[in-house]
Amino acid sequence: MKRGIIVLLYCAMLSILGWAKMPEAMLVLDASGSMMGQIGGESKIASAQRVFAEVLPTFPKETPLGLVVYGHRAKKKCDDIELLHPLGLNNRDVLLQSAKPIKPLGMTPISDAIAKALGSFSKDATQHIVVLLSDGIETCKADPCAFVRTLKDADAKLILYIVGFGVKADESASLRCMAKAGGGEYFDARDASKLLEAFQTIGQKVEVAVKGAKTVTKKVATGLGKLHILLPKEAAISLADIKLIRTSDDKLIKTAEKPDADATYPLPSGKYRIVLGFANPNYQPPTDVTLGSYTVEPKMTTEVRLGALAYNIAPALQKLPAAAVTVASSGNNFALKLQSHNNGYYLFKPKPLPIGKYQAGILYSQSKTPMLFTAPVQIEEAHTTYVTIDSGFKIIKPSQGDDVQRWELVKGNGGKSVLGVERRWDNQYPLWESFAVSPGRYSVRFFLKGMPEPLDAGELEIKKGELAEFESGL
Repeated sequence: MKRGIIVLLYCAMLSILGWAKMPEAMLVLDASGSMMGQIGGESKIASAQRVFAEVLPTFPKETPLGLVVYGHRAKKKCDDIELLHPLGLNNRDVLLQSAKPIKPLGMTPISDAIAKALGSFSKDATQHIVVLLSDGIETCKADPCAFVRTLKDADAKLILYIVGFGVKADESASLRCMAKAGGGEYFDARDASKLLEAFQTIGQKVEVAVKGAKTVTKKVATGLGKLHILLPKEAAISLADIKLIRTSDDKLIKTAEKPDADATYPLPSGKYRIVLGFANPNYQPPTDVTLGSYTVEPKMTTEVRLGALAYNIAPALQKLPAAAVTVASSGNNFALKLQSHNNGYYLFKPKPLPIGKYQAGILYSQSKTPMLFTAPVQIEEAHTTYVTIDSGFKIIKPSQGDDVQRWELVKGNGGKSVLGVERRWDNQYPLWESFAVSPGRYSVRFFLKGMPEPLDAGELEIKKGELAEFESGL
């Protein structure tokens, strides 16, 4: 009897937590003729089947999983697409057995295969995750990227991950475009080990989505609603306050000064806009950035879980002449520009951010545009992602330094200017300081007093982990 009561209580808790609403995932497998080609002495289809056997059992058990295959039944038919196994739980072994007899044969109708996978998802799923493995580009539609963009417009829950297995360099751009249009990510797998690594990474992303679906809301004992804001502990130093603004009348309901990394705020039910106030030095007011709007319901706790971006700066670059740092994401419209106010204390402190992909940059003193010094980085819930700044550039002050009004760092030879710095009106700062710059080949041009045209001073290579000191010859 006691055991039955416990089971009933457990089921009730599952209902309260909303575990029935989970992300769903469909695998789309390329079985076109080219998958019979070999990489590392093994056919690509055999490598794919072996990786599936290793990875699929590790996918979160709460995630319904299915399989769509194309190109395995006919040589020249763009409609050769089959839902080989519908969405289901506890079906990993059966799904793998279904994939074993597949023999590559035909065309590559990627777009319609993705559309068929989308037709299998339920409306209650929190995400519609499509994972495509392909060794080539679309052969049946003229503009697959535009087609995927249309699918994404029709289904905001779509997340498209594409793994290119042995894809030619000149063909990967199309797959990258499709993944981006589908709100996901492209993985380039040159061999079986990279294929395994890509699917392991995707499995981790699915697990993060499952955790998010489990912890959106939970039952609490109070009559009020609550807002629970959680961020990595080390990122709390960057916040001067958190403002909670009721959206119905735009009224500021609460200002939490120097907020804790793990804090719960009792609130009347309603919709609230959360504004993060990033701290500034020298008694300047906080820099406010809207995090988003969240609904607080009676007797429920609404969870807001953030990640963080932190900086790992090499010793030689600790004294950068930074006027501001920038952090921006195109995915969730979150953009932060934090100025130094003549004191760089807060510039490179860990920064709390919503989940998403971000690009960080530095706006240097006497420069007009930020230097984007990293590739986009993924911010995950309750996790701190580090950006390493370990390559840089410094011009050794020349004997004719007084004549230099400005210099520019140009990508390659005659390419686009990526960094331009001019002297102050009253001195040469910061022309001869050290600057963080992404690795690569650059050329340097100087703008001298009394010269109507810039002076190209030569090329240099900036390597990862090095501070390149440039002798101009002026």
